[in-house]
Amino acid sequence: MIKNALLFLKELFNNELCKNNNFYSHFIKVVLPAVLIKTCYEKNFIVIEAKKCLSYAISNCTISETVDVFVEGCNTKNGVLAELSMGYLGDLIKKMDKKYYEECGESVHKLVKQLNIEIDGKRMKMKKSAETIIKDLKSLIG
Repeated sequence: MIKNALLFLKELFNNELCKNNNFYSHFIKVVLPAVLIKTCYEKNFIVIEAKKCLSYAISNCTISETVDVFVEGCNTKNGVLAELSMGYLGDLIKKMDKKYYEECGESVHKLVKQLNIEIDGKRMKMKKSAETIIKDLKSLIG
């Protein structure tokens, strides 16, 4: 049943309509965190589908709520989930354009705050990822 739900979500997030749709913003706040958790705590085929679903969300649902979900994922005590969230943030930043950056100001502010926390933190993998994302953000905003 979980796999069928993830397949449905994958199709839903693989839709261009989710870029500027109010429905998706509320939907993402509720559903995307659950999908993110499935990337760590399930059987391998569920993990694979959850990761595909998140990849589609990153490609097509580039809205502030998507950034917020991954920033919250970085705050978790589960190291694997935090590292995955940071990786997805890196992918999301690479898909951003300057317009997106300007529209999602508050979420990007939360992101930068989280990146600074990670740079000052103890986990080397998170620190390295945060430094890379900061470089990508700097090149984005010029």
